[in-house]
Amino acid sequence: MLLRLLLMSLGVAVVTGDVRVVNSWNDGFEGYITAPVGKDHANWTLTLIFDKPLWQLEIWEADIVGTELNNRVWHIKNKDYNGAKKQGESVAMNFVARGPAKWASVSSLSGNPEVKVMGAWDGGFEGYIIVPVSKSHTSWTLGLIFDQQLRNLEASSCSFTMLFRSF
Repeated sequence: MLLRLLLMSLGVAVVTGDVRVVNSWNDGFEGYITAPVGKDHANWTLTLIFDKPLWQLEIWEADIVGTELNNRVWHIKNKDYNGAKKQGESVAMNFVARGPAKWASVSSLSGNPEVKVMGAWDGGFEGYIIVPVSKSHTSWTLGLIFDQQLRNLEASSCSFTMLFRSF
């Protein structure tokens, strides 16, 4: 089983946005993305996570750079003309999702989390996640997406060690 870290919310380390469904039909929907900019950027990337795989994503204000999990996760980046964004602005655009999906979420991660599987066996695995954090936070949210449906997730054996490093 493959573990992918795709959605996180750690204040300035990650910008999470909203996806509003504008119109829907049997095999898709039109959505509008709004992702606030937390600091000045010359370029941006976003990850769109859909509830079900898409056949096609039509988006005009961004370039598609890749997909994962059978077209359920789509990575997009700025066009040449709209990469520069200042703190307080938003990345905002329409898109059309073609396929059985009914909703989406959006995230943008700065920093590269490390995901390591320590051991695997038939029906399970054990591992860890390291997320670079550039400043102190009072709360955080971590979303995990697995490439297969889980029968069980044992949270009782989870532990978190907070390590502080200067960046």
